[in-house]
Amino acid sequence: MHTYETFPSRSLAGSSMTVLAGDCSAAMVALEEARLKVIAATPHPRDYIGHEATYQLARMEHDKIVKALSATIDFYEAKSIHCYGQVKEGSSW
Repeated sequence: MHTYETFPSRSLAGSSMTVLAGDCSAAMVALEEARLKVIAATPHPRDYIGHEATYQLARMEHDKIVKALSATIDFYEAKSIHCYGQVKEGSSW
């Protein structure tokens, strides 16, 4: 889990840190659902018979996208945890 210097330490635009944490959690859940759908669409060698090099490129591209989604999910998980932590510390106004 990363610590991001850009995470807020106070509520934003009148919303509470609890609301922001909830929004981050909802984003994380939606992204995870999307990631699972992308994984279900993983290229399969049977669709590339006679085109092994193209399959390998498609698979590398797909894996790169899944990795990016996973990193984004990790970001919003960390931000949600951070925001909930700010509420517990009492620094949300």
